[in-house]
Amino acid sequence: MEVDHSFVVHLYSNVPKEDTFRVAAEVGSKSLGAYVISIASKASDILAMELLQKDARLAIRKELGRPCSETTLRVVPQFENAKDLRGVGSVIWKLSSIDWHRNHIIANDNGHQEVMDLGIFPLF
Repeated sequence: MEVDHSFVVHLYSNVPKEDTFRVAAEVGSKSLGAYVISIASKASDILAMELLQKDARLAIRKELGRPCSETTLRVVPQFENAKDLRGVGSVIWKLSSIDWHRNHIIANDNGHQEVMDLGIFPLF
């Protein structure tokens, strides 16, 4: 049985997101699960976390002089209020229209963008 050790982080909290991604880069994301973004509301919330994750992986690679694990943490938005829940479809649509994100999801998550509380939305 696989255990999911997901992180739930409030998007606007003082939790050091960079530190979380540095640990994930060092030990491997498969041991950590997903990075859940609490009160997500737009595509840029997800993309910002992906960028921080990529930056941390590059920094660790430079410091250690070796590549990081091949996979990254799944970035999972959690839409928590009625307005944001109504906008989930447009957020997923916008993400799927960004080539980099679409290719990343296809390569790493079998073409699915996971969304907290609502299940999984297939992109393709």
